[in-house]
Amino acid sequence: MTENNDTWAGLFKAVVAWIGVLVGSITLSKLVLFATLVYTVLQTYVLWRDKLKGQENGKL
Repeated sequence: MTENNDTWAGLFKAVVAWIGVLVGSITLSKLVLFATLVYTVLQTYVLWRDKLKGQENGKL
């Protein structure tokens, strides 16, 4: 029973270490770049959606 707990404890420690590495590698510039990408994609979607709705109603 103790060996099983040791295995899970080791796995948990490895997962926590990997999460720490991933979170620690995020910088403010990466967050801003990602937010800009999301904003651009959403604006493009809204533009295309509005343009397609305008064509359905006979407007451009």
